[in-house]
Amino acid sequence: MQDIDGNYVKVEPVASEKDLGTEDRMITEKSDDDDTVEDFKEIHITSRNLDNAVRQTYQISETLHVDVLDRDVVEKQLCEKTGSVCGVKEAAGQHSDLIPNVYEGGLTVWECSLDLAKYLDSCPDSLAGKTVLELGCGAGIPGIVAIKHGASLLHFQDYNPEVMEHYTIPSVLLNNNGHSCKCRYFSGDWARFRSHMLSENMKC
Repeated sequence: MQDIDGNYVKVEPVASEKDLGTEDRMITEKSDDDDTVEDFKEIHITSRNLDNAVRQTYQISETLHVDVLDRDVVEKQLCEKTGSVCGVKEAAGQHSDLIPNVYEGGLTVWECSLDLAKYLDSCPDSLAGKTVLELGCGAGIPGIVAIKHGASLLHFQDYNPEVMEHYTIPSVLLNNNGHSCKCRYFSGDWARFRSHMLSENMKC
């Protein structure tokens, strides 16, 4: 979101040791010229039939809840897709929530993202009319809370394009009825996303 000086401020939940399993705590650095990282791209999907979507509901406060697609259903659909070589399928095969440079945990609703969503819900006036960036968004719950509290522009970013296409975007669409917020969706490495933002003269 933007601070009082108009600077672009990242909304970025950081997974804690409690969130990560023992096998998932390895961190690897990725350089801008590393060919192993996911290519950056913007994803354009404005509508999807969600009438029969299986949902999970997260109660953020007494007066606010967020519906997202059921992660197990999404994972099963991606894994059963013929010819699929996506990171989600590889992670499911290894029973892991995190494989660096392959799958970055996008289908997991981390406890820290719910904590961040609750914090944002506690200060709604700070979100009205603001531009918000959620890095590593997964289901996009903090960003959805920002939409519900009047943010004018939301940028959602996650590493894997299949997470954005099959989980983030449908989950945002489930909650965005009647809101005027404009949303953009990006997949790929954070460093390349930052370069793209700078190329659009956006402060970050």
